Amino acid sequence: NNNNNNNNDNNNNNKDWPKDWLSSFWNVKSTSFTPDYICTKPDTVTYKRDFLSTKQCHELRDWLLSLPSSSSSSSSNDSTTKQRAEEEEEEAESASWNTMTFAKRRVLLFDGVSSSPLPLALQQLSQLLVKLHIFPSSSHPAPNHVLVNEYTDNQGILPHTDGPLYYPKTATLSIGNSVLLNFKKRLTTSEIGQVENPVERQVLLESGSLVVFEKEAYTNYCHGIDDAVLVEYASHLCMNAEPETRVTRGHRISLTFRHKYS
Repeated sequence: NNNNNNNNDNNNNNKDWPKDWLSSFWNVKSTSFTPDYICTKPDTVTYKRDFLSTKQCHELRDWLLSLPSSSSSSSSNDSTTKQRAEEEEEEAESASWNTMTFAKRRVLLFDGVSSSPLPLALQQLSQLLVKLHIFPSSSHPAPNHVLVNEYTDNQGILPHTDGPLYYPKTATLSIGNSVLLNFKKRLTTSEIGQVENPVERQVLLESGSLVVFEKEAYTNYCHGIDDAVLVEYASHLCMNAEPETRVTRGHRISLTFRHKYS
């Protein structure tokens, strides 16, 4: 019965989605990807503006927001640990919006390893990431795990790493209002609360953009977005915006593509 339900969900997710959705914007013969910005401290963060067109962002947003919400929610009353916030993401019911108890934002999980294949829209994006050599095609297949986060205008996400369950590379698409993503060094357990840990790099995430990080940036740094902020300003550490650039928060959706080990 579970397999039948997964197949039905996948059919609903693919309903009326155009098979040539990306070809109108990305040349299907193109195999080159040229980032607008490359950061090597930490090594390596790359950023591409307008990875998706405004029209494609609207279509992708409308499709995501049309997906059902889960009637269940996290049963945990633990509202004090960052670990619990991270665990909630992986416990989300697949292919349905879930509201996280700890972080309060909505998340949508597509796990092509333990549940049904990725919906067609996400398959197309995943295949494009491989075609453009953003993800390697030889050592691992295309990304098979997509985590979607929906943020209201003042919501953020605690500094975190994506962890050893995944190939050490993350690609995140942004839709909606801009926000500043901060990178901080990953501290040891004994260092937490004992040493200062300032932001070392910042990235302005704009609608339609793609940010990719790997190597040291994936393994030795945490990334996060400040919470309870309506207006923020880029610092001198921002790799793709002038210092004091004003960023006004608003509704935003992020799609994080990863390859999860089976």
